[in-house]
Amino acid sequence: MTITPITPRPTRQRHPALLGTPPGTWDPNGVGRVPGYPKTLAAYDTHKALLAANRDRANAAGIGVRTNVPNGYRGMGRELSLVRQQSADAGWELANVVMRNSLSAEERLTLPNDPMSATTDEARAAVAIAGLFAIALNVTLTASTRLGALQAVLPYLMPRPRGGLKLGTLDSGLTWLHGLANGEA
Repeated sequence: MTITPITPRPTRQRHPALLGTPPGTWDPNGVGRVPGYPKTLAAYDTHKALLAANRDRANAAGIGVRTNVPNGYRGMGRELSLVRQQSADAGWELANVVMRNSLSAEERLTLPNDPMSATTDEARAAVAIAGLFAIALNVTLTASTRLGALQAVLPYLMPRPRGGLKLGTLDSGLTWLHGLANGEA
C-alpha cells in the first residue's frame, strides 16, 4: 500500500515592492524596482488586456483548462493519474480487508470497479468503502476532503464509543487505516 508522494509547486509570491497594493492595480512604486513592470498606467492596462485576450483564446481552444488537476499540480497530469490509480488499488485492498467476513473469497477477488454493475448489497458496500478509502489515501486531495472521507466510512467500520466517534486529525485516521491494512485493527 505504498503511494508515490508528489510535492506541489509552491505558490507564487508577490514582489516585495508590490506588497502594499491589491493585485490587478498599477503601483508606481514597482516602476524600476520590479523587472519588466510597466512604466505607465496606460502600458499596464494594455498589458492586462493582452493577458486577458490570451486567456480567453486559450480557454476557447480548450488549452487553458485544468480539469481534475488541483491547484499546485499543473503539468503533472500523468503523475496525478498514477497516484489516483495507486490510491484506488490501495482502497480496494483495504476494502477486501474490511469485507473479509461478509464476502466469500471469490466475491472479494471479483468485485467490480464499476458501482453500477454491483448487484448485491455487500458488493455495493464494498465499492463505496473502496471509493472512500481511495479518497482518504489520495495525497493530492486536500486534508479536509480526505478527512471527510474517513469520517464518512469510520462509523460503519468501528464500534461506536459511548461519547460518539470523532476523528480529530487526518494523521490519526491514516494511522488507523495503515493499522487496518496490516491486520492490527
